[in-house]
Amino acid sequence: MTSRLGVADDRSDGATGRLKLVLKSKKVLSRVDLVEDSILAWDGTVRVRRKRVRVYDYILDENQSSALSEARELAARKGLSLEVTDLSRLSSFRRILSLDT
Repeated sequence: MTSRLGVADDRSDGATGRLKLVLKSKKVLSRVDLVEDSILAWDGTVRVRRKRVRVYDYILDENQSSALSEARELAARKGLSLEVTDLSRLSSFRRILSLDT
């Protein structure tokens, strides 16, 4: 029997003992924080600089979220370690390397 992930349920990968799942999340602006940064000037005084920092969240859509939960269940049921790779968080060079292995 095969799961929606395309992994056969009746056999496990005995050689590596891991299940690899590749996802692509969406980067969404979560909030903007105001951060104070202290700088020591050349004359010995401490100056405070305020910066706005953008904080992002990575959101999975419904299909990818269900695939992740199914992969977790399958890995737990078969005793495999689950390796999840999010392509949105990787550089383009890392994306190429992660798809080859």
